[in-house]
Amino acid sequence: MSIRIACLEDETPQAEALKENLLSFGDENNIKLRVDLYLSAEQFLFELDGKEQVPYDLLLLDISMGEMDGFSLAEKIREKDKSVRLAFLTSDPSRVFDGYEVGAFRYLLKPVTKEKIAEMMAAFLVDREEDEAYVLLESGGENVKVLLSAVKYIEADGHYVDVVTDTETLRLHRNYRDVLTQFISAGRKTETESAGGADGSGAENIAFVECHRGMSVNISRVDSIGKEELCLDDGTRLPVSRGCVKQVNSAFIEANRKEGMF
Repeated sequence: MSIRIACLEDETPQAEALKENLLSFGDENNIKLRVDLYLSAEQFLFELDGKEQVPYDLLLLDISMGEMDGFSLAEKIREKDKSVRLAFLTSDPSRVFDGYEVGAFRYLLKPVTKEKIAEMMAAFLVDREEDEAYVLLESGGENVKVLLSAVKYIEADGHYVDVVTDTETLRLHRNYRDVLTQFISAGRKTETESAGGADGSGAENIAFVECHRGMSVNISRVDSIGKEELCLDDGTRLPVSRGCVKQVNSAFIEANRKEGMF
């Protein structure tokens, strides 16, 4: 699992402490967190300019910042992205109820401790899971709910198919092409929800692309692609056949373009 977080805090020591506590939570829970720091709303909007969506899963916004405060920034963010989760940072308890019009996910009273970060992130993970796309797979005589974002790759093995996730490998006695079609269909559904849903919540750019004979990768989990292999966000390396390089590269570029990375 990989989560992208932006922290907007104009006091550098507090910003660094936020980042340290977030990364510590990720390490302790085996979650890869990418945490970017911004010292002003203006700096963040400059980086956001031209992107179709906010390229983060969670934004931590200091209410009191320079010329543009956290609430004003949140209003501009909501014009572009209705689903990204917002958490406000404040030293003033009386302002806790001020931001519900922009769909605040959480308020954190300063000083923001490691314990407060852990509590917020635990709630974020539960909230995120409720929205996430998934498939139901029959494995070991029972139906298992599998989040698309947790799947790293799918691999054929004779008459079986292995669905490799962050926590386990599910072995299915099914046809590889049928399983791949099920995942591709579920991934396309997230794109439809993103484009035409009421608020776009839960939608991600999740696509499964064949990278080698009998092996397909979740392109949203790919960090880099070489001539003969690719690397996932957890360091896993998978082979890329010559005949699949073009389609894998195209899918990788398209997925990152939609997330605003290109």
